[in-house]
Amino acid sequence: MIGSNIGRSSGPKSDRTRRSWSDKEEETLIISMKELVANGWKSDNGFRVGYLKRIEEALLRQNPKTDLKVHPHIWSKITTWKKNYVLLCSILNRSGVGFNENGDYKIVCDEDQWAQIIKSDVNAKYMRGKSWPHFEAWKIIYGKDQLLVEMQRTQLNLLSVFMPHRRTRTWTRRTTTTPTWMEFMLENQLEKRNIRFPLLIVRVTVT
Repeated sequence: MIGSNIGRSSGPKSDRTRRSWSDKEEETLIISMKELVANGWKSDNGFRVGYLKRIEEALLRQNPKTDLKVHPHIWSKITTWKKNYVLLCSILNRSGVGFNENGDYKIVCDEDQWAQIIKSDVNAKYMRGKSWPHFEAWKIIYGKDQLLVEMQRTQLNLLSVFMPHRRTRTWTRRTTTTPTWMEFMLENQLEKRNIRFPLLIVRVTVT
């Protein structure tokens, strides 16, 4: 069943960007994004300009009474999904971690392994116990950003120019092309500042 409690909190909604989506709206979003990928709207560098408007139009066609707009709703949902996908890939890339055999896409691993996951990335704390039925679709939608990690590593290398107060850290190159949570958040922050850097393969040391 497409549509779920993915990433939804049970607390009060104080921001219209956190509007609950219906199952049909989420299904339409998934289908629309997969169609855009299939029709050449996505390259290694992401979706072409105008893709969000096409999704909004598709949502309106399939759900005539919807009030979902590009901003704040669609962009917020897509960003949240990408964040979850990145974090799930990071977790699932570990030895001994996977989805259960019940078909509901819940993470399974032993307690010691999960403790290590939380220790390495506190944002993973709330991922266990949730169902992630969109994961296979997300691989189609987000999983072909082959140059994303190299771009983000270049951005991390240059972060000291913009955030000199940060402590120095070193990232070694991973075997996966999936960016970490920190890299994902940095990408979003740099996008907000309209900062773009060339794609380079680097060993990253940031301040």
